[in-house]
Amino acid sequence: MRIKASIAALAILLGLLGTFGLAFGQAPSAPQADSAEPISTPSAAADSSEAGQTPEAAEATLEVTFLDVGHGDCIYVHLPKRPDMLYDDFLVDGGDSGRGAKALRDFLKERGEEEVDLVFLTHAHSDHCGGLAKVLPEVKFDHFYYSGTDYPSRTFGKLKELAGDKAEVLKRGDTIDLDSDEEDKVSLRVLSPPSEGALSKEENDNSLVLMLSFGEEDFLLTGDIEEKTEAQLVEEYGEKLEAEVVKVPHHGSDTSSSEPFVAAVRAKYAVVSTDGKRYHLPKEAVLERYRDTGAEVLRTDEDGNITFLATEDSLTVKVEGKEEPSEAGEASAAGSETDGADEEGGEGGKE
Repeated sequence: MRIKASIAALAILLGLLGTFGLAFGQAPSAPQADSAEPISTPSAAADSSEAGQTPEAAEATLEVTFLDVGHGDCIYVHLPKRPDMLYDDFLVDGGDSGRGAKALRDFLKERGEEEVDLVFLTHAHSDHCGGLAKVLPEVKFDHFYYSGTDYPSRTFGKLKELAGDKAEVLKRGDTIDLDSDEEDKVSLRVLSPPSEGALSKEENDNSLVLMLSFGEEDFLLTGDIEEKTEAQLVEEYGEKLEAEVVKVPHHGSDTSSSEPFVAAVRAKYAVVSTDGKRYHLPKEAVLERYRDTGAEVLRTDEDGNITFLATEDSLTVKVEGKEEPSEAGEASAAGSETDGADEEGGEGGKE
């Protein structure tokens, strides 16, 4: 009897001790799992603009955005955030001085960008340089690159004056060092205009043509080149013109995107920067030419800003989408673009 009573008393005492332990915050031990693998938890970076990416993945991403500037070109490139990178970002063209300038200014403001390291002007037509002439006085920049053209226009003259001693001429064979890695994992090569001989009398054919490469992903940025320059590129580079993304030359005009050029590029994505109205561009036959080679056609007039996120071996695309503008909005946008074109006096259908 005494033994049974002692056991009962001991059990009561242990129970009381357990109750006191819980009351003072000492949780009972959890059972041990069979596996020693840690349990994954969501990263705080999943709420960033690259939703779902870890911080490491975001740092290894090249971002290329084709801005919706109406009839014109404007491309913003944000380089991977890695220790070996020499620059943070760069611009290629800036749209016109109306709608283009507003779109570029708003885009940079939204991102909190007060400085752009490098600026490239493909050629001197107002639908490419007008926005730069308006916005660059408000933004710090380190280098300004162009083809060496002496195209006569007030807007381009203003832009060259603004660039001053930061202006540098690029020709075929030049490269811009974007990182300090000996393997040049991020590279920017100039494919046109030719390094020898005079520039073309046609300003469109003087366009800087740039190949931006990151690992296995290539972006071919073409300005407004036409068939003559396309033929030179195909002869010079052949299969090396192949790129995952091509900026469709000259807004989808049928004076560009010749069959040999489209076949050599073999793009997965063909991006058209257009308002869908001026000069009735893009031409449907041109779009079909790209689709026939397997490319998906994206248009700024339908998709808004178009952003590609590239790692060294993968590529994804995000489109902003856009609402149909009101008639008043269309009239306002058309007026802004016309003002930019008239300023040059005579570019006409060659924009």
